[in-house]
Amino acid sequence: MEDSDFDSLIAAVNDSAQNVRGLYFTFLLFAFYTTVIVFSTTDEQLLKQAAARLPLLDVELPLLGF
Repeated sequence: MEDSDFDSLIAAVNDSAQNVRGLYFTFLLFAFYTTVIVFSTTDEQLLKQAAARLPLLDVELPLLGF
């Protein structure tokens, strides 16, 4: 293989790594937000099947749907 082939492969890997990095951080933020919602839900809300209020969005979400 020539040096130009290696350079193009390295460029492709670096480009893919940037895309995956963005998706990974998006996934981490979603997982953290879901964890905050789960740990902020009380036992009383679960027993009464009341809606849970989402932090930051200030929206009520039914627990069965969540």
